[in-house]
Amino acid sequence: MLATGTKYYFRNLSLILPVSLLAFAPAFAVIAISVDDAFRFDLGPVRIEVRYREMTSLVCGICLQAGLSLGAIRHLEGGYRDFGEDLIGSIQSLFRCVPVALAGVALVVVGLLAFVFPGLALATMLWVALPSAAVEHRGLVGALQRSFELTRGYRLRILCLLMVFLALGIAVEFAISLASSFLVPGGLGFLAVAKQIGAILISGLVGSVAAVSYYDLRTLREGAASRAITQAFE
Repeated sequence: MLATGTKYYFRNLSLILPVSLLAFAPAFAVIAISVDDAFRFDLGPVRIEVRYREMTSLVCGICLQAGLSLGAIRHLEGGYRDFGEDLIGSIQSLFRCVPVALAGVALVVVGLLAFVFPGLALATMLWVALPSAAVEHRGLVGALQRSFELTRGYRLRILCLLMVFLALGIAVEFAISLASSFLVPGGLGFLAVAKQIGAILISGLVGSVAAVSYYDLRTLREGAASRAITQAFE
């Protein structure tokens, strides 16, 4: 899944980057108006802060998974369309699946606040919720249920994928912070934009791998010709 998703990502940057930039427009808007306050959670001995910029970026990255799913499934099935049709379909899926993305983020954040492990468990269960919503045209509850069903029996592998992406995100953010400290001392605005660009690139890769995961799980459970997958080409 990781190898196939990575290969798809780098071969289709011309489609992925415009959709990614559109998905992250709210995150750049938050930077532009200099909102950097935080949600604060007091859990007794532990106090957690999640900044608006980080939360907005997370929601945008989750939404992006829906925007990339149709193009990735068409690629895997060999059902290519022209660039304009793929771009329009991706944008439509991006906006249509916003409620599923918001619900998924809320569930994972609540789980993480409950001492981390429930949040990680929910993240693995919801790994293919956005591709399910985009490809199968499912609503909020249907997409969440579908993801629970498809990921059953594969959640440990999905957790390993999440850990890889978490490590990659930390490494990229550290590299950007280090480079910025030498190139633009004190340039907090530049640093915020640079980090957001890094988040766009990583989120595009995550979305590509999530779409491939959805395709592989559907194929393993129901066969490549399942009706829900072929809906992506209607």
